[in-house]
Amino acid sequence: MNKIDKALKNLKEYIRTISDFEPYSKGFTPEIFFSRAEDGVLFLNGEDARNYLRCLKEIVEVATHNEQISQKAVENLVQKAILASLDINERREDVAFNKRIDQAISELRESLRKKPITMQVYFPIAGLAKEGLPFEFGNVVLQEFNKDNIQQFQDILDNQKIPVEEKENIQSIVDDISKKSIGKIFGEVSVKAKDYDAAKILAQRDVRLAIDAINFYSDLIPYSSGYIYLFGDAGRVVIPIPSCSSESLSINFTQKVVGPLTPLSINALIKCNEEKGLGLDKVSELLSGKRSGLGERILSSIQWASRATIETRKEEAFLLYAIALESLILIENDKEELTYHLRTRVAHLLGKDILGKKKIVKQVRDLYIIRSKIVHSGKYQVTDADLNLIRFITKSCILCILTDEPFYSMKNQEQLVKWFDEKILSA
Repeated sequence: MNKIDKALKNLKEYIRTISDFEPYSKGFTPEIFFSRAEDGVLFLNGEDARNYLRCLKEIVEVATHNEQISQKAVENLVQKAILASLDINERREDVAFNKRIDQAISELRESLRKKPITMQVYFPIAGLAKEGLPFEFGNVVLQEFNKDNIQQFQDILDNQKIPVEEKENIQSIVDDISKKSIGKIFGEVSVKAKDYDAAKILAQRDVRLAIDAINFYSDLIPYSSGYIYLFGDAGRVVIPIPSCSSESLSINFTQKVVGPLTPLSINALIKCNEEKGLGLDKVSELLSGKRSGLGERILSSIQWASRATIETRKEEAFLLYAIALESLILIENDKEELTYHLRTRVAHLLGKDILGKKKIVKQVRDLYIIRSKIVHSGKYQVTDADLNLIRFITKSCILCILTDEPFYSMKNQEQLVKWFDEKILSA
């Protein structure tokens, strides 16, 4: 018996234990509940809830190992199987309980084993200038949505054999998309998935990774004050701030702009990368290929630093830069002597001579005193100088590992740990 069959057998046994479920009643607070319009609502508590989570976890682990179906999609399929088996709304009373379970589990197995297909997913992106598009970065193509994109949808619809009324409804949606989306900027991702929900989740992950990586570079572009984001995320807002004083009989009206001031230019990013060697091609390669542990660590550090770059609160940005630095440098996740390992490794990475390394050791130690004050008291106000210093150190470390040898050619984390150890032992 393979892993998926074993997991489904356990689910089948679990469903039998909840066949005598209690309906919702006043005073009953369920730990878990889920529903489908045609199959009713199921409330779970106590042992039933714990066993549900155990079965779900087992199925998710074996079904999502190749990432072609999302955890949420698996959970939806499991819930559908449970509700179809229980028949809460009594739509299938003529079918025996055991037969309903067998049918539901069989359909679930078929859904989980279904071969993935290639799907194109488009996410609208804000804050990006049109110059330099289309731009392929990692698995994402940043582009202006055009008539060719709409024609792809139209061709598919024209070839679908569906009822006329359904086709007319879909046609109205395609027409609406055409009206609202042509000329707007989208990130297109091609993914292999078993359902559209899974495809959207997988594609959004790639889009967010690409956005984070681009935003990491946003403040390295001369005269740039923009960043990009998905629609629905926080964007540019002008906040009015009125103030007054009865003592001086004075009134003041000011405005504060939160968010990107100007669109980010891909052309400017490419030019900056060509002039300064910022490792943009290396990041794109990491995003699009199968990543090693070191590649995952570099991208994780870039994501944290990216979030710090666009964060408006100084204390929050400071902590995010600290997390980015730790996630890159503290490879072994050793919590003991954290600041010692951090400051010595950063010093060897960035310092050019003994005096330079000593200066960096002191700077990192002082920055981590500030980090401790923010975390433990929450009252420390970070200065621009503090924030600029940790930003400089963090981004310099990331860029060093992205662009300089021997780091550029390293294939795994062990090589980086070995380099650090050799530098410390030879010091």
